[in-house]
Amino acid sequence: MGGIGMNFSVKIYNAAEIGRLRSGCQFYSLEFPEEVFRKSDEELVRVCNGVGPDDWSAALRKALTKLFGNYEVAAFVHDIRFEYLIGDCDSADLEFKRNLLRIWRKHYGWRRFIWPAAWVERRALLGIYALLRMGSQKAWEAVKKRKEADYAVQ
Repeated sequence: MGGIGMNFSVKIYNAAEIGRLRSGCQFYSLEFPEEVFRKSDEELVRVCNGVGPDDWSAALRKALTKLFGNYEVAAFVHDIRFEYLIGDCDSADLEFKRNLLRIWRKHYGWRRFIWPAAWVERRALLGIYALLRMGSQKAWEAVKKRKEADYAVQ
């Protein structure tokens, strides 16, 4: 979930994992910008930081990414939207929420209607979304500011 400072020195993914995440976008029929497939593996390795804001430690983000399981693909798309400032913060966050719920529906299928654990997980996902919303505008503005500073230097 893109963010505040963009600590590019710590890599969460490698090129093979970027390929897996791209495949996940298609497998789950997610919404995603064309940059998911247009940018090189190396570029996305640099940009995508796993689950959690950039100002969290790499160890914590790696652990959260592993715990996030299949839902990591939604964070991948969100990172790309933030890094390239595609659309606006609110639309990026709403897309993230829709993608989380698409993955949830695909994962549980028809069982989601009868399995209480599925609904517990859905509530947890909506809680994660609420947490994301608390800091996302600040993160969006930080990326925007960094991009403006980079552009001014050139």
